Formats: sequence, C-alpha cells, structure tokens
Amino acid sequence: MTRESWRVRDLGIDVFRFFGRFVGRENRAEFIGLVLIIVVGYALLEADAATLGEVSAAPCCSTGCSARWV
Repeated sequence: MTRESWRVRDLGIDVFRFFGRFVGRENRAEFIGLVLIIVVGYALLEADAATLGEVSAAPCCSTGCSARWV
C-alpha cells in the first residue's frame, strides 16, 4: 500500500508540473502578443496613421474583452 501511495503522489506532482508549464507558456505568449500590439500602436500613433481611440481599443479587441460587451 505504501508503494502505491507514493506512485499516486508522484503522479499528482507530475500532473501539477505539466499544468504549470502549460499555463506559463500561455501567459508568456499572451504577454508577448500584447506588447507587440502596444508597440505597433505607439508607432502608428506617432506616424499619425491611427487615432488615440483606435490605438487604445486595439489591446481590448485582441484580448477578447470586447466580446463581453456585445
């Protein structure tokens, strides 16, 4: 019984580590995408190719928060 308990414990720890890596990668990808949107928005704003409202709305539209208001 002790050996089986250790196996179940180790399996639980492995699943938790896998989930942690998965969520970490997702957060990193979302952060990189958001930074790129902000940098491009700033460049467009400086070049007078977009308005402040358009640049401000872009991060919200890309992350899906606009779907909550529909």
